[in-house]
Amino acid sequence: MSRGRPVRIDDESILTATRALLAEQGPHVTSALIAARAGISEATIFKRFATKADLFRAALQVDEEELVRPFERLSQIAGASSVRENLTEAARAFLQARERLATPLRAQLRSHRVDHDASRERLRLAVVSHVELYVALEVSCGRVPASLARSFATTYVACLWGLSKERAEEELRDALELLFGALARAA
Repeated sequence: MSRGRPVRIDDESILTATRALLAEQGPHVTSALIAARAGISEATIFKRFATKADLFRAALQVDEEELVRPFERLSQIAGASSVRENLTEAARAFLQARERLATPLRAQLRSHRVDHDASRERLRLAVVSHVELYVALEVSCGRVPASLARSFATTYVACLWGLSKERAEEELRDALELLFGALARAA
């Protein structure tokens, strides 16, 4: 009987299972339960991570800057496509990043390891800065009225920050419809 090639599991599969269980059960989750969720043995976990604390540390590391990256790119595409297409694409990329980071962020909050409000505000201000720069560039291209630039950027970011997890796509569509309707009337 041929056993075939052994199943190869990467660290990310272990970390994904760990994040999900930390979010569900908190820091008292067992390594046996994590192993079962990942479909591996406990020994496999400890071949990759020396201790349970090392596993938790790795699982809780989050690159929150991933939420800002879609907006960093906006200034490079000013004048291309339409303002609506550019901001819709950035918003969707933001929502995808938010979804990927949601579990580890919830786990961090549950374990009280981050100052969530300060971190969230720092990220929001970074996004506002990038969106304001993009809108200013679009003003210089004549595609956004100067009188609306700052309020438009601020409102756009406020809409993103307020989107619910359950209805984000629908709420985004409605918010952009309102924003771009106001922009069209002002032009």
